[in-house]
Amino acid sequence: MSQDPTERRRYPRFELACPVELRDSTGQVLAQTETANVSHGGFLASLPSQAGITLEDVLSIDLLVPPDAAGAGQPRPYACQGKVVRVQDLDDPEAKVVAVEFLQPLDLGLNDT
Repeated sequence: MSQDPTERRRYPRFELACPVELRDSTGQVLAQTETANVSHGGFLASLPSQAGITLEDVLSIDLLVPPDAAGAGQPRPYACQGKVVRVQDLDDPEAKVVAVEFLQPLDLGLNDT
C-alpha cells in the first residue's frame, strides 16, 4: 500500500486490490472485480466493457478491505453507494476503467504510514 506524495485529492489514494461488487438500483450485479486504488472517498477499478456501467450511474457497492491493509485480524466489509464520476476506455476493447465516488466518505481504517 503506497500513497503518491504529490497527490492533491481530498482523500489520499492507496494502491490496494480490494474485492468489489457493483449493483444497479434493482440489485442486479453489474460487475465483480478488484480496485486498482481506493480512498475514503472512492475507488478506481477496471471492468469488462460490457458491464453496463455508465457515467453518473449510482451504484450499490460491496467492498472488502483486506485484513493486512486495515490492520485488522480479518477482512473488513463495507456496503455503501457511489456515483460513477469517470469512465475511460482502454486500448483493450474488452475493458474500461471507472472511477467511483462514495456518496458518503468511508472510514476504511487506512492511513498513510
